[in-house]
Amino acid sequence: MATMAGKARVGRIRYENPPVIEAVCEFRFAQIGVQPALVPILYYDRIKAEYTEIEIRQGVGIQTGTEEVTMTTEDRTVFRNPSANRLVQIGPRMLAVNQLRPYPDYVTFRREIGARFSDYQAVAHPKGLTRLGLRYINRLTVPADQTLGALLQVGFQVPQALASNPDPYFLRLEFAYESDRDRLILIVAKAPDQPESPGGMFKGPTDEELWLSLIGVFDSRDPYFAEHHDGIYGPQS
Repeated sequence: MATMAGKARVGRIRYENPPVIEAVCEFRFAQIGVQPALVPILYYDRIKAEYTEIEIRQGVGIQTGTEEVTMTTEDRTVFRNPSANRLVQIGPRMLAVNQLRPYPDYVTFRREIGARFSDYQAVAHPKGLTRLGLRYINRLTVPADQTLGALLQVGFQVPQALASNPDPYFLRLEFAYESDRDRLILIVAKAPDQPESPGGMFKGPTDEELWLSLIGVFDSRDPYFAEHHDGIYGPQS
């Protein structure tokens, strides 16, 4: 088990392949210009050469009011490519683009997001972007002779007076940008192993693994993200 307390940082670990198990970019809009029921049909006609499988799934949506944020369930149409490592989800005034393992690089993923967004614009005619979220979920294996400091530049310290390391643990950090319009959320957690989710998205971390989730809104800060992506996941193509 990796320790987190009272030890100096060992040399930084760089992964040969990105540890990303899922990356997703989600757009939400105030309104669209066609009947919602028609969007999946029209959208599939544009992407059916690349995304051949269709599934109806119940997802979780976010509704923002003047004073509160509420979570609701919503039906989504999910399109998969033949390799089942790329997904496009269509929901009520919502578009999501998912990249599962193997994650290629940011340039490739960014290009796919742009293509699928253009398709959505062509059929749904959306207006009023209310949310743009970019999320990375990573599975990091902590070597037995390493500390979390070898994997992460940000984290937490455990007082030496405590007899053992926290197990499980959960850390959430939020960073505000653009006068609090955009936010970067960093979540570090360790949890027992979980079965594969029905959607085949990702499997929970084992006792020897670390779950690292990066969530942000990067519309105007896209150049910033691209610049720092190399330091996190390796060179871009």
